[in-house]
Amino acid sequence: MARNVGACLSPNSAFLQMLGLETLSLRIERSSQNAIKVAEYLNTNTRIASVNYPGLPTSPYYPLSRKQFRDGYCGGLLGFEFIPEISVNTFLNALKLVKRSSNFNDNKSLVIHPASTLFCEHSETKLVEMGINRQLIRLSVGIEEVEDIISDIDQALGLCFDVVEK
Repeated sequence: MARNVGACLSPNSAFLQMLGLETLSLRIERSSQNAIKVAEYLNTNTRIASVNYPGLPTSPYYPLSRKQFRDGYCGGLLGFEFIPEISVNTFLNALKLVKRSSNFNDNKSLVIHPASTLFCEHSETKLVEMGINRQLIRLSVGIEEVEDIISDIDQALGLCFDVVEK
């Protein structure tokens, strides 16, 4: 039966799904509002080489995002690349609020290093072909207070620079 019609949720799981769906639009709206603020912060930070978020006017996808995303909400997922001097692992280890996870669009902010996780089996040539830089980070911005998210990223970046200068 499961093979033909799919999995059958338990009553409690179905209840929790319904409960979560009631606030989904609010959570998406909040994570999108937070993401644009985080993207703007990263875009002006000298330790960041580039930011990939369609809600930024500097993005090549910005005109398309204005057409396709209602009210300018471009979602909570963004990518950014560090300048070469920044250690990705030092940054990831220094984060306190933002957690490492391959999920996205959670209530909590989550971060992952695609080159060493999702695409770890690919060669350097293939990574370059796919646009996956070793300095690339994927950030799924959650619904926490945006000042807390930015503060956590900023303190982690500060620790990276301390390591570089020593």
